Amino acid sequence: MKKDQFDRSERARVHREMFWHNVMREFLTGLSVTAMSGNGALEAAAGTRSDATTDEPQSTPSLFDGRLGVITSSGTRIPIAGVYPLFACGIQGTEAERALSMDVECTIFQIHTPEGEVYTLPLHEIVGFHAVGEEAMDKINSAAEEHSDTDGEPFGFAAFTSLAKQAKGLNEPEAGHAGTPQG
Repeated sequence: MKKDQFDRSERARVHREMFWHNVMREFLTGLSVTAMSGNGALEAAAGTRSDATTDEPQSTPSLFDGRLGVITSSGTRIPIAGVYPLFACGIQGTEAERALSMDVECTIFQIHTPEGEVYTLPLHEIVGFHAVGEEAMDKINSAAEEHSDTDGEPFGFAAFTSLAKQAKGLNEPEAGHAGTPQG
């Protein structure tokens, strides 16, 4: 294999890995926000929660009962009862300090299981996402898109555009994004 083909292949691998990390970051951050909001809007839209205005018991399980889970690089499935980013906000300071905080923002998550175990995982250790039932996953994705602040963009599009913006020019970072692939 020629050097330029190797470089191109390596660059593609790096971009795919960064894209995957950005998609998982979006997904886990979204689940965290849903869990902390307490209003259950995503669960209600996904059909996993009964209407909060009725006294009827839940007819279907909760979104956070372990039906969703991550797959680690060791092949372990970790069911999700709760998920929290360890560092979810940027910091003020010098340009270098802001860039560093943006680089690590929402890259490590603490995942609580229904059994009470707690896992702290960096994004690069998460190689898959598992949902019990394709229909539930489709409904969750649809609901996430409906409640997203993006205008009709498919799930994961922000992860892609952040890579495209980075490729356009690391020397011209957007305000507040300081050249980070997480955008």
